[in-house]
Amino acid sequence: MQTTKEVKRTITDEIDRIVKELEGMKPESPEYEAKVKQLKVLCEARSLKPDRLLNTDALIAGGINILGILLILNFEKLNVMSSKAIGFVMKGRM
Repeated sequence: MQTTKEVKRTITDEIDRIVKELEGMKPESPEYEAKVKQLKVLCEARSLKPDRLLNTDALIAGGINILGILLILNFEKLNVMSSKAIGFVMKGRM
């Protein structure tokens, strides 16, 4: 799998190649128009940002929940709890 930098470099190389090809063509030719369309698509693809696989807010919330669960379990192990401590843990949202 290619990294984002490698993909951008590949797209940039392809853009440079098309621009060099356009320099030798006449603007009235159908090939010129096809190359310009390709160039437009490549420029849009280069400007897209990749989707983040994991949301940092979700990771922080998950870490805090795990920490809370561990604290509750440790407290229950050392002391007897008379109330239901599981209510302190946030419920997952989707």
